[in-house]
Amino acid sequence: DACDELLTKLGLGSIDQLPKKDVADMLKYHVLGQEVFKNDLKDESVETLSGQDIEVYVAPLFSYVSLNEDTLVTKFDVKADNGVIHVIDAVLASPGPLGNIVEVASSFPDISKFVQAVGYAELTEALSSNTEDGLTVFAPTNDACDELLKKLGLDSIDELPKEDVADMLEYHVLGQEVFKDDLEDGSVETLNGKTIDVDVQRSFRTKVILNGITKVTVFDVMASNGVIHVIDSVLGAMKEECEDDSSYRFKNRNRLSCSKYIMRFKCNKKDNKNGGRVRDHCKKTCKNCA
Repeated sequence: DACDELLTKLGLGSIDQLPKKDVADMLKYHVLGQEVFKNDLKDESVETLSGQDIEVYVAPLFSYVSLNEDTLVTKFDVKADNGVIHVIDAVLASPGPLGNIVEVASSFPDISKFVQAVGYAELTEALSSNTEDGLTVFAPTNDACDELLKKLGLDSIDELPKEDVADMLEYHVLGQEVFKDDLEDGSVETLNGKTIDVDVQRSFRTKVILNGITKVTVFDVMASNGVIHVIDSVLGAMKEECEDDSSYRFKNRNRLSCSKYIMRFKCNKKDNKNGGRVRDHCKKTCKNCA
């Protein structure tokens, strides 16, 4: 699962799509040059075969062991004839200077067309610069960009005026860092002055929907000047017809307005008192915004 998660973040189908040297360096960062068993672990930095350190934290009473703050050891002391293996729940990222948003985005093949659009719109410098509050970028995947071009009947983004592309891209950028855990229900203002509607559903896994239809598929890709979230469609400003009908009540029951949480589970229910289905009246709540 950890390896699959890494490939998803990188937009790759297989590890052999990466240069062998990069894979070798990554693997060396997971290996120490000596046997270290569970009982030998302590709060300290340990040097790996790549020459870079891993930060080890041992919780009281060995309740858990974490590496680099966010990776847990899930199984200890799997013995081999030439050493010992510990199983972890994420691929370790070697420390080092982070690139800026454009540089980091350029390392993800699945959002390369977004990076291409940034260059065409002459926004590379703006998204590479450091700002007081940082930046947050919602970067559409290549498939999302292709879908937009198909809708517009175009073959390439450079068939659009640069100023239109710049305005569209600025609608995908916030003027401050907003991480996954900071996202809340409501609206956020973008660099072009318009707002994005945010719907956060927190359960076993956090699900975030933007403007009623766009899903955030990858969160918290760090850069030196901000953070990137990957999304599955190009954002368009909310349309009036996508808003909930504030006067609507399911089957004319006063308590059941579109804003009630339970209405999210009634979207396909017929309403013989008002006609149609709930999703026809609660378009925003029911993600009926296409």
